[in-house]
Amino acid sequence: MVAEDFNNIGISENLRKRFKEKAEKGQIGDFNDQDIKIREKTKNKTSEKVLQVAENLLKESSSLREYNIRITLTVLAWNFSLFHEDKAEKYIEEYFDEANIPDDEEQIIRLLIEKLIRKKLKLFPDVNAYIVDYEVEGTANQYRLSVACHEFTGGRASDSNS
Repeated sequence: MVAEDFNNIGISENLRKRFKEKAEKGQIGDFNDQDIKIREKTKNKTSEKVLQVAENLLKESSSLREYNIRITLTVLAWNFSLFHEDKAEKYIEEYFDEANIPDDEEQIIRLLIEKLIRKKLKLFPDVNAYIVDYEVEGTANQYRLSVACHEFTGGRASDSNS
């Protein structure tokens, strides 16, 4: 399990706490404190990869709220991309069943998620990092994404670079 950038200037204590709570509830598999690996800042961070997948979407963001929505869609697509196509489609259907999105918007969002899945698979086909939580922090002119993830072992991808 990897909790990326849990250091003094990395992920906030709030995100770390949420990650631990999910782990303790069994939402991300077996857990004990020794399983969290602290990763120093590197050029190969999952958060940077997510930003690459979301790059075109994020250029159009004019507020922290819009940025957060676009990151959320990218994280969903990222995680769906880890599953075999039939299972991913099942989870996408469940997402839309629970999301209460108007029909006219659902088709647009569904196409966007599919496009993001294809982009993630093209850019990072072998990355098995399942994003269990994320946080966007914003300042007046800049946003910062932090993610908590663990290696996903049962899907489409075959190797982990996160």
